[in-house]
Amino acid sequence: MPVKQKILLILGGVLCLFVLATYGIFEGILVPAFNRLELGVAQRNMARVANAIDNELSHLTKLVADWGPWDDTYAFVVEPSPAYVGSNLTYSTFATQGIHALYIHDLSGRPVWGKTYDLDSGAELPLPELERGLPADLQTAPHAEPTPVQVRSGLFHTSLGPMLIAAHPILNSEKNLPSRGTLVMGRLLNDAGAAALSRQAQVSFRFWALDEESGLPPEITASVPPPGEVRVDQADPQCLWTYARLPALNGDGILLRTETPRDIARRAWGSIEVS
Repeated sequence: MPVKQKILLILGGVLCLFVLATYGIFEGILVPAFNRLELGVAQRNMARVANAIDNELSHLTKLVADWGPWDDTYAFVVEPSPAYVGSNLTYSTFATQGIHALYIHDLSGRPVWGKTYDLDSGAELPLPELERGLPADLQTAPHAEPTPVQVRSGLFHTSLGPMLIAAHPILNSEKNLPSRGTLVMGRLLNDAGAAALSRQAQVSFRFWALDEESGLPPEITASVPPPGEVRVDQADPQCLWTYARLPALNGDGILLRTETPRDIARRAWGSIEVS
């Protein structure tokens, strides 16, 4: 065999070994590393959405903590007055605070006053879960100093869909007299609310009420993780779907699914193809 052909064969063999070695490095080391990075991003995205929901609950808790221990509200429970309603319970209060529901219940759980609004149209909405009386899941302890004030907040299933809700004992401004009832505020986790949370967290997500689990698509039902766990579905080459279940004050909570594009792995595979 001529020397020139031998050199070409040797160079060809070296090139093949180099390509195989490079592919092996990408496939065996770099791509798994990129996949781990993507898993980390997916889990952080889920945490960002959960934190955004917690922030909304914190805002609601501050609102009821401002309205609950107030002499005017304390007097209103005993003697409901048109003046209090006209000054504090108009639609503009709901729109300004971004709340859909506001209810005042006495110590027996009877609703003294309450309304629920569609913030897009301004129309009143029925909310039987609070109109019938104060649910046991939202009851707050009668309070007198030095007992700590008991505030309830979390997700709450309603006929209108999941709601972020907070409840606070109705106290005098000094917080030194027994409670006269419970003040409840709620914000529906509807499409508009979910879109606002998505913008806040900068993560695309969807949710399903788990009390309607029988209506979930089979592939979604199979992805429901146990409470306290996060499950990442890696079957889709374009996107990681991350699932977590958030507890509710009543019912089984909601299933949350975040979407994380597989940009890192896609770039890694692109590098392999170029190689």
